[in-house]
Amino acid sequence: MTTKLNAAWHGEELVARAFERSAARLGTAPDLLLIHWPNPWLDRYLDAWRGLIRLRDRGRVRAIGVSNFTPEHIGRLIEETGEAPEVDQVELDPTLPRREWRAFHARYGIVTESWSPLGRAGPVLADPRVRALAERHGRSPAQIVLRWHVQQGLAVVVGASGLREIREDIDVFGFALEPDELASLDALDEGRAPARDPQTHGH
Repeated sequence: MTTKLNAAWHGEELVARAFERSAARLGTAPDLLLIHWPNPWLDRYLDAWRGLIRLRDRGRVRAIGVSNFTPEHIGRLIEETGEAPEVDQVELDPTLPRREWRAFHARYGIVTESWSPLGRAGPVLADPRVRALAERHGRSPAQIVLRWHVQQGLAVVVGASGLREIREDIDVFGFALEPDELASLDALDEGRAPARDPQTHGH
């Protein structure tokens, strides 16, 4: 179970209070706690990170990480605290593969977790290359794209509208994409910017 905290208003002490409120609402402590957005113009995410480290060191949470943090933001966390996040959850799909970010994460042992892994508003799933692979493997377009993530070594957070979709999204381990098939999905890279820039967006 993952819970996110907002660095816009959570300083080091407030993180502990926010954590207790979240755990009370959930009825259990989360396994993974993330700072949702860095909100760098407020310059509070470092204090929030120190608060997460304290919670982890006290055994209140198993793992800590961030969401929508750039390598620059994470670099500051490491420089100031000596601690790298265990996870960075970022917008990532075949049209926005974040190769440089993933290389940075790998250098520091950070798990890259994809949010919106199937693309925003559906064009990825409608792409002829994705649909051709789905037909070849007898799978859905969503399963093809999720398998691409798995074979990149990425964790994924994917929404589902019902039990059927949940089962379908999980069922991506009984087949594999060949190198040329992975390359065809890599070619979907549009060189686009993320929908929300972590330097200017937050809440």
